[in-house]
Amino acid sequence: MQKNSSSKQTFMFFIIYFALLCCLIFAAVTLKPSFQQEQPSEISSAFSKELQIQKHKQEMKAAENEGKWQPSNTFVITAISIGSCLDIIVVLLWARHENKKKQQG
Repeated sequence: MQKNSSSKQTFMFFIIYFALLCCLIFAAVTLKPSFQQEQPSEISSAFSKELQIQKHKQEMKAAENEGKWQPSNTFVITAISIGSCLDIIVVLLWARHENKKKQQG
């Protein structure tokens, strides 16, 4: 009898939890907050000016890096993988050397 009541309570908890979760998701998707208003034209013009400045900076950086060597992503990933494997190998060899020194001493 106690187990049946406990399982009913657990079932009701998850039903209520699921319903509450669905209601919150629905409210977040459909309702527009009252504090969110249209942006004034001053803000949008300042935003567009900032976008132009950022675009100009990117163009300058691209022109600056035009003559430099730019490795591909696969080359970079391969180099990092090889470097990390060599790092592990060096640490293992150093640890083996230190253990041999301790055993002899």
